[in-house]
Amino acid sequence: MAVRKRKPQYFLGGANWDGDDQYSDFIESGRWESGWEPSEDKFMPIMEKMRKGDRIAIKKMLGQGSSQIQIRAIGIIKLVDTHRGIVYVDWIRKGMKRKVDSSNAFSTLHGPYLNTGKHADWINQIFCL
Repeated sequence: MAVRKRKPQYFLGGANWDGDDQYSDFIESGRWESGWEPSEDKFMPIMEKMRKGDRIAIKKMLGQGSSQIQIRAIGIIKLVDTHRGIVYVDWIRKGMKRKVDSSNAFSTLHGPYLNTGKHADWINQIFCL
């Protein structure tokens, strides 16, 4: 009997904690987190949808009034620890400066998206290697 493989979901997460850029720390430690305590994290419902094998990108806003965001890294989720609010990631592409339309993805965490339907082109622009 063939096992049907689940298609990955796609997420975008920021790395700015009140003006303090966490990008280097996230890359070096192989993780992503929202910066909120898990009990107070309004993004926890999104984190709870993340699964091993899903994709995540670190994004950066490009300034007030810009309709674009910058993609800085792309990774594959290895483990989601919702008790600590940490997503462990294998960062497969780092040091990126890819500009894409924001699609209103300005807050800390967005997703899940699938690589189908109305978001397919946007997801491909973000996650293509």
